Amino acid sequence: MTRTRTLIVAAVAVLVLVIVGAIAFVVPNLRGDDTAAPPATPTTPAPAPGSIDNGSSGFGTPTVDILGRKVTVPNNPVGSPLPQQATEDRTGCDVAGPVPSPGGVQIQQTVGLPTLVSATDGPTRIDGNVLTGYSRTPQGAALAGWNWIGRLYGPGPVAKDAYDKLTVSTPELDALVDGDSWTGNGFGAAQSLPAPEAFRIVSCTDDFASVEYAINIPIDDNGQRRTTPVWQVMRAALFHDGGEWRARLDNRSVSATTDVTSIAGSTPWALS
Repeated sequence: MTRTRTLIVAAVAVLVLVIVGAIAFVVPNLRGDDTAAPPATPTTPAPAPGSIDNGSSGFGTPTVDILGRKVTVPNNPVGSPLPQQATEDRTGCDVAGPVPSPGGVQIQQTVGLPTLVSATDGPTRIDGNVLTGYSRTPQGAALAGWNWIGRLYGPGPVAKDAYDKLTVSTPELDALVDGDSWTGNGFGAAQSLPAPEAFRIVSCTDDFASVEYAINIPIDDNGQRRTTPVWQVMRAALFHDGGEWRARLDNRSVSATTDVTSIAGSTPWALS
C-alpha cells in the first residue's frame, strides 16, 4: 500500500460506507503504484493531453438515480457548469435556521460520485479535471464540499486535481504524497451512491463553512428497500482560500454518522 493510499485511508476511514445491494461507497482512488490501464457563460479551457476532461459541451439522455430523481448526463465526464442567474445577496452567514438552497440545482452523472451543479452559486468553470468557481456563500461552500468528496473517488487524474486544486495544502500532507503517481481507474461502484438529499450548515464565517450532507439510503443491510427513510450524514470543513473553496483533509474535518432517522433542520436541494 503506497503512502498516498495509506494517507487517505487514515484520514477518511470514517467516510467508508458499504451498503448491501445497489449502493457501494468505497475508499477513494488515490493509488500510488496500482496498475491500471459566477460569469454569465461558463468557460471551458481546452483539455490537456491525457485529461479526463474531453472538452465536450451539452448533455446526453438523462437518467434517474436510486431515489427516482432526474440525473443529467453531460457529454464531458468532468461535468458541465451552468449559466449563472442573478440572485439576492447571500454573502452573510446566519445559521439560526436552515439556509436556502442554491437555485436550479442539477445532479450530474460524472466520474466519481454524482456531482451537484447550480444556476446561482456555481460551479462556473472547469479547471483541469475538476469544477471550480463557486460563490463565496454557504451555498457555494455546500456545493464545493460535496463535489470535492466526489472527485476524490474518481480516476487518478481527477483525484490528483481534487487534491491539488480543491484541498487545503499543508506541509504534512504534501510531504506524504510527494512523488506518488496517480494512476488508478476510480471506483465505478461508488457512482451508485446517490447525491445527498439535503445539506445543513453547521457553522460558518465569511471564509469557513462546516457542512453536513444527508444521503438517503433506501436499501437496508439485507438488500431490501426500506419502508422508512434512513440517512448517512457526512460532514466536511471548507475554507475560502485563494479565491476558491478548499476542503481540509484530516479526521477532525471529515466525519460520517450512519443510520440517522431525522434530518430536521437540513435544506433539501432545489432540484431543476
